[in-house]
Amino acid sequence: MKKLMKLQTLLIMLIISSVMILASCKDDETPVGDKTTLTAAIATADALSASATTAVYPQAAIDAFNTSLAAVKTASASTTLTQAEVDAQLSALNAATALLNSYATAAYASLAALITECETQANSATSADYPQSAIDDYKTTISTTKTAAATLLTEVQLNNLNTNLTAAQKTFETQVYGFIDETLYLNAGWHFDEGTGTTATAFSTVKHVGTFFKGNTIIMGAAAMSPTWVDGVKGGKAVYLTGGAHLEVPYTTAFLPVNLTISVWIKADELYENNYIVSQNYWQGYKLQTQGGGKPFFTFKKVDGGIVDADNETDNSVKAGQWVHLVVSVNATTKELKFYVNGTLTKTWTEANKGIGPLTQTLTGPDPQPFIIGCVATDAELAANFMSWTTAENFGYFKGAIDELKIYNIALADGQVSKLYNDEKP
Repeated sequence: MKKLMKLQTLLIMLIISSVMILASCKDDETPVGDKTTLTAAIATADALSASATTAVYPQAAIDAFNTSLAAVKTASASTTLTQAEVDAQLSALNAATALLNSYATAAYASLAALITECETQANSATSADYPQSAIDDYKTTISTTKTAAATLLTEVQLNNLNTNLTAAQKTFETQVYGFIDETLYLNAGWHFDEGTGTTATAFSTVKHVGTFFKGNTIIMGAAAMSPTWVDGVKGGKAVYLTGGAHLEVPYTTAFLPVNLTISVWIKADELYENNYIVSQNYWQGYKLQTQGGGKPFFTFKKVDGGIVDADNETDNSVKAGQWVHLVVSVNATTKELKFYVNGTLTKTWTEANKGIGPLTQTLTGPDPQPFIIGCVATDAELAANFMSWTTAENFGYFKGAIDELKIYNIALADGQVSKLYNDEKP
C-alpha cells in the first residue's frame, strides 16, 4: 500500500513538472506578426509597378523599385515573420515607393514628352523631305538623350538634356526642304486672329499694326463699310473687307525689300478688275490684285523707273467664294517675277519676256504712303490725285476675306512656297 502511494505521488509530481516545462516553453515562443497592412501595401505597389512608364519615371528608377518590391514579396512569403520583421518589410517598401515617386518630376516629364515628340518626328521623316544625313544625326541625338534620361539624374541635368534636345529639334526642322527661317526673312506677317477690336498686329519680329479704316464716303457714299472679322482659312479669324474697307500700316522700308515675296490667302466675294489685296504706293511702288477673269495681277515700279504690269495668264486661278493661296515674288538677282496659286508655280516672267528688273527702293510722287491691306490708296491720296476720275464702279478695293498675309525679304523658292501652302491649307 505504501509503495502504491509513493507511485501515485511520483506520477502527480511528474505531471506537474511536465505542465510547468510546457508552460515555460510556450512563454519563450515569439508570436507571428500581423501582415494585413503589408499585404495591402504590396498590392498597391504591384499596381504602381504595372502602371509605371518611362513617360513618368526614369527606367532606372522603375527597375530599382521592382527589385525592392520583389525582395519584400519574397520576405513576406515567410510564415514565421515576427511583427518587427513585418514592420521592417513595410518600411522598406514604403521607402522604395517614396524613392520612385521622387523621380516623377516636372523636369523629367517635360524631357520624356520631348523625347517622344522627337522620336515621332524623326521616325516619320523621309529623305524626300530632309537630307538623310540630317535624319541620321537627329536620331543619334535622340537616342543619346534617351539613354541618358533612363538613368537617375538631377533636375539641372534633366533641364540641360531638354535644352540640348530642343536645340537639335530646331536645327533638324531648319533642314527640311522648303524651310523658311521667318526670324530672318519675314519682314511683316499677320494672322488676323484677334477677332475683336479695330487693329491687327503682326506676329513678325516687328509688330506692325494695321488699323481699320472705313471706305471713302465721298466715293462710296452710304455703301462705304468698315472692316469686320470672319472665320479664317484654317481656324482662327480673318478680316472681311468690302465697300472700300481696309487696313493701313505705317510705312517702313521693310515693305520695300530688295527681293520681295507676298503670300496671302483670299476668299473673294466676286471677281472684278480692281480687287486690290495690298498696295504700297500703288503703281509707284507695287500693288497686288485680281482681275475679272480670276487671274492674280501684280504691278511694280523698277529701280530704273519702268513699271511692270503682269498677271499669271491663267483664267479662274481665283474662284469666288473659295479660299485661295496666292504668292508673287520678285527676284532682283535673277530678274524674275513668279506667280503661285495653291502652292503651284503658274507663271514665270523674266527680263527677256517682260523686262523684269529689281524693285524700286525709293518712293516718290507720292512720298511713302501707308502699306494698305484691301484698298488702292488712303483717303488723302484719293482726294489729292484720283477724285477727278474715280467712281464707285472703278474704285480699287477688295471684296471678301483676307488671311495669313506675309511679306518676305527674299524671293521664295518653289519648295518653300509649296511647304508654306501645305502648312497653312485647311
